[in-house]
Amino acid sequence: MHNRGVVLSLVAAISTAFAIGLAGQGAAPERQLVTRAADALGGRDRVMALKTLQIVGYGELAYFNGGGNITGDPDAPQKWQKVLEYTRTIDLEHWRTRVQQRLKMDFVFASTAGQLGLNRTNETMDGDVAYNIGGGFLAAPQSGTPQPQPAGPAAARQRRVELLAHPITIVRAALDASSKLSNLRKQGNLQLVDVTVRQGDTLTLAVNGTSNLPAWVSYVGPNANLGDVTYRTAFAGYVPEKGIQLPTGFATTIDFRNVVQSKLYVDRNIVDAPIADLSAPASVRAAQPPQGPPGGRLCAFASFIEEVQGAARRRADEVRPDGWPWRERRGDRSGDARPAGSRCRHADHRAVPAAFSAPPAGGTLRRAHRLSAS
Repeated sequence: MHNRGVVLSLVAAISTAFAIGLAGQGAAPERQLVTRAADALGGRDRVMALKTLQIVGYGELAYFNGGGNITGDPDAPQKWQKVLEYTRTIDLEHWRTRVQQRLKMDFVFASTAGQLGLNRTNETMDGDVAYNIGGGFLAAPQSGTPQPQPAGPAAARQRRVELLAHPITIVRAALDASSKLSNLRKQGNLQLVDVTVRQGDTLTLAVNGTSNLPAWVSYVGPNANLGDVTYRTAFAGYVPEKGIQLPTGFATTIDFRNVVQSKLYVDRNIVDAPIADLSAPASVRAAQPPQGPPGGRLCAFASFIEEVQGAARRRADEVRPDGWPWRERRGDRSGDARPAGSRCRHADHRAVPAAFSAPPAGGTLRRAHRLSAS
């Protein structure tokens, strides 16, 4: 009987110590900050119970991330593109998202489709698989039903971090047991914490010190023209919708001249309504994904035209038939850049063929010209 009492006391002591350890773990300052943000949004349980979210609105994009203005002067007026009929659909249960929009140049542009805003973009992410439906912003209108095409792993990574640039998704990710919280710090009236998600991406969440609502999210992403760029998406105009606080304004700034790269005005936040199936078709999963950089896609809208920003089908070093010193971001020397038609071999891997000694059948030899010095 005495031994049984000792065992029971020992079990109780171990259980108490374990509970205290868990409580201490849950009370870490980083975790406390994220919990306060979840409570401000509507409560942890409400945030984690959300299944779907649809964001409907319109907005503007900085043309070429601010690099397509009339001159390179930092004070040159910004050129904009109108974002029409914007909808982001988020499947929170299965970690899927789709962005659909229509884009129109807000200045004279040598493209009927771009000038009139005729074409639509449709970009989807299903977990680690990214795919597009349709040809993109400047593509010629397609006849028939557009077919899904794989977008590649770089696009999947970019769309994943873009999806996390929202108060609900970043707080849910921060509450996930597989995420790591670190580097708690203050910046004025904001408290900042770094969130490293399961896939290894690190984002910074800023929380307002007064309201405890998420203020902004920042992360580093690649850009075909600028290299690595820091994106910061700020949230404004929180309003309640079915027991959850949601922003009605998004402004994304990049650290290139502090350009306001995109602005999104939300007309409606639709919570837990039925949505279409966003899962990647078998044809997409089975297809060989395209290689190369993601094309410097624009973050808040996740679908700017690859033809304008640096197409995924073209490498960032494919501006000319051959490269020039230090043209590639890798730092390769002259001659290492490849034209669009080259794959594994150098573009000039063969010797120059000998001149014809006789005219071809049915033709004549043309008069020789001097080689150009350029």
